[in-house]
Amino acid sequence: MSDAHTAAARRLYEEVMPGGDADAGQELVSEDFVNHAAPPGTPPGHEGIRNQISMLAAAFADQTYEIHHLIGDGDCVAVHCTWRATHTGEFMGIPATRKAIESRQAHVLRFDGEGRIAEHWAVRDDLTMLRQMGIAPG
Repeated sequence: MSDAHTAAARRLYEEVMPGGDADAGQELVSEDFVNHAAPPGTPPGHEGIRNQISMLAAAFADQTYEIHHLIGDGDCVAVHCTWRATHTGEFMGIPATRKAIESRQAHVLRFDGEGRIAEHWAVRDDLTMLRQMGIAPG
């Protein structure tokens, strides 16, 4: 793992995603970026990252990602974090609940030879998020 990969991963989760900065998101990913954790129908590449960042920014205010671990192996960086936000807009058909959300997540980013993110995988605690929104029982 290079320092540049670590810095890009940290920037993605500490600045770009919480700030809803879709332009910066495009700068960090390759043109053929594949998000293996995106909802069905999400396009690949720059359009896909732009859609994801914009969708989350429209649905959740006050987003933060508290990074607990950054672990690298070759061209990949793993990010273990806690995502916090307030559900203030429609999210995948769910109207705003105004509830605070906190979810543990793990992300793996694979970087290409130019130092851009080429692939993304994630494990998120979406059930806890839906419970906190009052959508799922629990």
